Amino acid sequence: MKPSFRLLPVICALLISLLEVAHSDIGQVTTTALQEEAPSASRRLVSQCAADLAEAENILIGLEQHAGSGGDDILERYNKLLVLLLDGGQRAGLMQRVHPDPAIREAAADCQRQFADLETRARLARPLYEAIADVDVSKADPKTQRFVELTLRDFRLAGVDKDDRTRARIRALGDEIATLEQAYIKNITDDVRSITVDSRLDLSGMPEDWIETRRPAEDGTVRVTTDYPDYMPFMRYAERDDLRRALFLAFNNRGYPANSEILRKLIEKRHEIARLQGFNSWADRAGADKMVGNAARARKFIDAALAASRPRAEADYGQLLQQRRVTEPEAQQVYPWQASYLLNKQREELFNVSSEQLRQYLDYRRVRDGIFDLTTDLFGIQIRKRQDADVWHESVEAYEFVENGRILGRFYLDMHPRDGKYKHASHVYYRVGLKDRLIPESVLVCNFPGGQGETSKMEHRQVETFLHEFGHLVHYHLRYQQPWVGISQPERDFIEAPSKMLEEWIYDADTLRRFAISDDGEPIPADLVERTRAARGLGEGLRVWTQLTLADLSLSLHDRPPESFELDTLYDEIGHRNAIIPHVAESRKYASFGHLGQEAYSASYYTYVWSQAIATDMLARFESAGLRDRDTAMAYRRIVLEAGGSRPAAEFIADFLGRPFSLEAFERRLSLSPTDEQ
Repeated sequence: MKPSFRLLPVICALLISLLEVAHSDIGQVTTTALQEEAPSASRRLVSQCAADLAEAENILIGLEQHAGSGGDDILERYNKLLVLLLDGGQRAGLMQRVHPDPAIREAAADCQRQFADLETRARLARPLYEAIADVDVSKADPKTQRFVELTLRDFRLAGVDKDDRTRARIRALGDEIATLEQAYIKNITDDVRSITVDSRLDLSGMPEDWIETRRPAEDGTVRVTTDYPDYMPFMRYAERDDLRRALFLAFNNRGYPANSEILRKLIEKRHEIARLQGFNSWADRAGADKMVGNAARARKFIDAALAASRPRAEADYGQLLQQRRVTEPEAQQVYPWQASYLLNKQREELFNVSSEQLRQYLDYRRVRDGIFDLTTDLFGIQIRKRQDADVWHESVEAYEFVENGRILGRFYLDMHPRDGKYKHASHVYYRVGLKDRLIPESVLVCNFPGGQGETSKMEHRQVETFLHEFGHLVHYHLRYQQPWVGISQPERDFIEAPSKMLEEWIYDADTLRRFAISDDGEPIPADLVERTRAARGLGEGLRVWTQLTLADLSLSLHDRPPESFELDTLYDEIGHRNAIIPHVAESRKYASFGHLGQEAYSASYYTYVWSQAIATDMLARFESAGLRDRDTAMAYRRIVLEAGGSRPAAEFIADFLGRPFSLEAFERRLSLSPTDEQ
């Protein structure tokens, strides 16, 4: 019997209604780790940062002085200022996340804060705002008109119309928030926890290649860390429930208790700055420049989606409990540290597919090359390696996108864990692009297997993550081809849609068989691909439900006065209210939930499910033509990926689909039973 989804039409109607309303050389920073002593490298970074800040400040001062005198070049000069501010902040932010030397990471963090402060100052410069508002763009091209429209909106959202005292307080708060966000992320990055396993005998169930790369200590014990190449396989394969529980708690409690106090301060200061800017809450401020519009609409979407997805999630949970009772007949519950393990067992029993079986065909390097080939086949972009690029660590690889002999973009892969490096998977902006003037650059920062001394075998879910992040990278390089940097980014709650959609190719037989190849040179068997596709629906309801529970948390922390709740109490209330898999009181997940430390996602984690709904609808056009159909992919590239923020996302989605966006495809997928999704 299929679960009822009475509330999905509510979500559909809500979404449709919303949509209708609708420079400096790279080597100057990155050579430092390999070619210079750390103190010298740190001084060089500080010196370069100071020079870039001075240049940006001079442009800002010139713009403010120029403001009352008119002139046709003000938009060009402001565009140049934005390039300097974005590039300087992005480069420093990257080094703060990935550089192997702590002194350089600290210097980069300080540089990033200074750029953030200067950007805030620019957004609050009333003479500059008034000068741009006075520019007559009535006869300008649509992209220039859009640039001015978004620029003036951003000035107003920042609080440019407030009095001097209020603007000064907004600027001070912005600096304090940037410092707190950096500390929050740093605490997660630096807090690598571990459990100690008494001997290799206690690693029963773990893949042999994984065990071989974990050298025992002199006393025979084995250390298992919270880094992803340890954590993800351990939670999926380790047979000892007590060890999985211990590692689960270690992983989720990273950053605790330090981040408890930092997050509380962040919430308070975000609320204060939002009130000063004229909003009821930080959640309202966060939604004002997104498709969703405001906190009330975000809340309506989350609540309706939670209710609608619950039947499928409960069906998933029931199957996991049934699986646990195979070996423990008296079991009454399934706990979070058991879900991945039981799901793997269930996949084996129902579909004869095991994650370990898939791993044998998913070598990191072949996966990387396969994703490159997929990008070339779909979008006509060649990828070639750069041999002369300066990098910040010996494991980092450099590439460039090329089309008809022209370089479209440059990118870097920093893909394996190391001490002091950002612990999740993300696409990090590095340098913006401008049509025919600047080549965009960006970096994938991930923590996949394949580093020195590690097995290079990936989990199927990790390959999906690779595709997701590479989707961000391709989108970035194609959209940063605009004449104005301010129209290169679409609404933030659309930004995940292209990446969510590209995940689909991990289930495409033609795609998989091109890079899923064993060490003996045998491609993944066709029947294994089909069985993997057949099993893909297992746990899908629980995955969506988990995303929505985190979305509920991120919004709830920011849609009300901070004095109205206590952090731990609210966290537990949300956990218990949404619980299908039991909420674990010992886990303080909010302390390791890195998105809460990022302004773009702080109150807006709903973006992932929102974007998934959009992606599922856009995918329908690919499914009807074939996932590797070049004509469809090129239309998608031209209409969606290259649009950036030059038009509202609702418009180019409708252009690509030939109709307004609908939630029917998302509804159809969620309404399938856990074992019949194909």
